[in-house]
Amino acid sequence: MIDASNGQHLWAERYDGKMDDVFALQDKITRKIISALALRLTASEQKALTDKGTDNLQAYDEFLKGWQGYRLLTKEGFAEAKIHLENAVELDPEFARAYAALAVLYWKAIQYATPELRQGLGLINRAAKNAVRAKPQLLLKKAMKKPTALAHGLMSQFYLLRYQRDEALAEIERAIAMDPNDPELYAWMSNIFWFMGKAYLPDGDLQESLQVLERAKRLTPELSGFVALSQSIIYGIQGRNEEAHTAYEIFLESRQSPVRNLNDILLYFPFADPKTLDRIAEALIKAGVPGNPTDYYRILKENRINGQEIKSLLFGRKITGKRIWNFDKKKSSQF
Repeated sequence: MIDASNGQHLWAERYDGKMDDVFALQDKITRKIISALALRLTASEQKALTDKGTDNLQAYDEFLKGWQGYRLLTKEGFAEAKIHLENAVELDPEFARAYAALAVLYWKAIQYATPELRQGLGLINRAAKNAVRAKPQLLLKKAMKKPTALAHGLMSQFYLLRYQRDEALAEIERAIAMDPNDPELYAWMSNIFWFMGKAYLPDGDLQESLQVLERAKRLTPELSGFVALSQSIIYGIQGRNEEAHTAYEIFLESRQSPVRNLNDILLYFPFADPKTLDRIAEALIKAGVPGNPTDYYRILKENRINGQEIKSLLFGRKITGKRIWNFDKKKSSQF
């Protein structure tokens, strides 16, 4: 082991063993490295050293290959991740960590990925994407039978998109307590703080926000479409309408389907402060989003109802509604 900052040799040793005992050998090597580097681990980190989530060596190998593919953030990587992670849960149907990784893979593809990344999962059009829309939740349900840090982390993002920000924060804190070295978890925590108003853009520090976005685009060009959306919002707030429109066009090119109205975007911006949402709506209209600044659903905390309240409104009552057009069957239907 070499210190990359100065080239200093830190540790080296040779090990021989049988593949049947590879988990034990891996744990032994890990503890040797920890001892050589004089590291102090938390209780959760010590537990993570020995808990691989499965006793099936082949399933664990498939999981590692799949997670590596996911982290490449390429079409080929996503395709490989799907194959290996599905192999992992087939080899061990109780492998909760692999279910969590599969859930993250599909969730990322559905919510944020570029068309190229979605193609790695075979999501080549909107119909294919809609067909697997419920898959991340179903996979996460299996993962939560034995919750891992990754499962708690993804659950936090589900809560966030349901406007349950306190629950989201509690879940991500559980996740980081279990695995404080996973950068994905900190990215998700920053997402929660962003929508709680504890970040540069909602705080009004627009120039610093632009600088951070530029760095993000340089580091991860694959996410430039998503970055461009945030840039279009900032330019719109600043009144730089031409630049806002240019950035918004870049965002549109990264989508598989057109933006019909503000709701298509703002449903994914669950900010706690309604004034922040209003500013973003106005900025997006300046950037070129169809409609008016008031054309979006305001899901405010005071308007939220719990499960029992929903049950009392629906069960034992007759539900009526407007006639809508069913595009698939080319006819209208009543609900």
